[in-house]
Amino acid sequence: MSRIQHAMTKQIKVGLVGCGQWGPNLVRNFQSLDECSLKVVCDVDPMRMKLLQSFYPGVECETL
Repeated sequence: MSRIQHAMTKQIKVGLVGCGQWGPNLVRNFQSLDECSLKVVCDVDPMRMKLLQSFYPGVECETL
């Protein structure tokens, strides 16, 4: 396996800071990619985190 092929098989770990208007769209898209592993989502609004947690229970949600 070449170096490029090996790099393409690794999952990218992602953390999303700030989940404003585009936050739910970004979470949905990151979750749909096999090459991506969304680890944590963070926002100052606890209600937004609760909503995202209900849609994506496997993603860790934190408030600041």
